[in-house]
Amino acid sequence: MIQYSNICEYVCDNRYSIIINVFSTVIGAFLGFLFALIIYWIGNLNARKKLKNAKDEKAYNTLKRFSILLKTLVKSCNRQNQEFNNYATNLRNNPLDDHTPGFLATNDRTRLVDSDTLELYHSYINMEKSNNNKFTDYRNIFIQADFIQKFYDDLFIQNEKQKKYTFSDLKVIRDNLLAISVKIGLLQKDIQMNKPKTYTDDREFQFLEVYRAIFIRLKRDGFTKLEPYYNEFLIPFQSEIFDYLSDQNQADQISTHIATVMTRIDHIKLNILEHAKGFSDLESNPNISSAIEYLDRIRLQIEKNNKP
Repeated sequence: MIQYSNICEYVCDNRYSIIINVFSTVIGAFLGFLFALIIYWIGNLNARKKLKNAKDEKAYNTLKRFSILLKTLVKSCNRQNQEFNNYATNLRNNPLDDHTPGFLATNDRTRLVDSDTLELYHSYINMEKSNNNKFTDYRNIFIQADFIQKFYDDLFIQNEKQKKYTFSDLKVIRDNLLAISVKIGLLQKDIQMNKPKTYTDDREFQFLEVYRAIFIRLKRDGFTKLEPYYNEFLIPFQSEIFDYLSDQNQADQISTHIATVMTRIDHIKLNILEHAKGFSDLESNPNISSAIEYLDRIRLQIEKNNKP
């Protein structure tokens, strides 16, 4: 082994070996750092790719659920319009019968309005970046949904008001029909008391008995079916009452009750026919039909452009 008197001699004698060792160490460290950096970069790239895939999948699922909701809503709106159209047809055909519109038990319109979230907003906006109208289109989705919701809510409120108006008329009709029935009974009682043995042969008693029997028969169905009362009881009774009743004062009172009932029935009929207009041919209503068509167009747009 060579002995060196000082370190300078050692360095001078082994300078190439030292340089190679230092260079090797530096290169090794650099390569190690570079390899670690590459591993980190690849790992970070994979993580970002997974995160992007997760965001893309979330956006896809968000838009997929929204398109399904739009499809369900459009379908339920068309069904609701048909229910209302059937209701309007029944009202026009039989305005004096009791009819109830079919309100579909669905919260689709509320769910659509409630689905307006930042998640849906960003998913929709990023779906078609080249669409210059995407912000307006998105805003209009919920404007149209709000309009549809209010439109049907207003029809429900309108129907409830109509029921109250009809109920008020029905009360007047019922009270006056009962008053007519009572007066018929009292008149028959007077005739029976005046002619205890021959009252059944009395022309006036027989006349009253005919309409008493008609009233009893109609009353079995209550006071909701007014057409039979109008045609079978009120009109013929009114046309004959002054020819048969000897007490003209009583005839006037009964005639007044009859006129009141007939006026109220006509009032109900006119109101019902006017009421039916708001529920008929909604598929041809330009406001509601354009709102439904808009939502369906957005649904088709999402189904076309929303890719997994």
